Amino acid sequence: MSKTKNILSWIIVLFGIIGIIREYSYNFSRTKVLYSSFYPDKYFEKDGLIYKDQVRLDGTPSQNDIYYFHGILKKMVEKQQLWAIIIQ
Repeated sequence: MSKTKNILSWIIVLFGIIGIIREYSYNFSRTKVLYSSFYPDKYFEKDGLIYKDQVRLDGTPSQNDIYYFHGILKKMVEKQQLWAIIIQ
């Protein structure tokens, strides 16, 4: 029984080390998103969307409509196009 626990604990440690190495190679992108979602006031700022067009994705009117917006953010330095999906 103790040999099985020992093997399982080493497998868990190995997965942990692999996870840390993987996050380090991708500059902790998933961890940053998780951390910033806990503190949105510190890491996110409000901005306005100058939208060019708006399309309803599901096509039929219902209580929960899904819209697809296409436009540019007001504060964005490089004017890149942005797509957003809003569920109302």
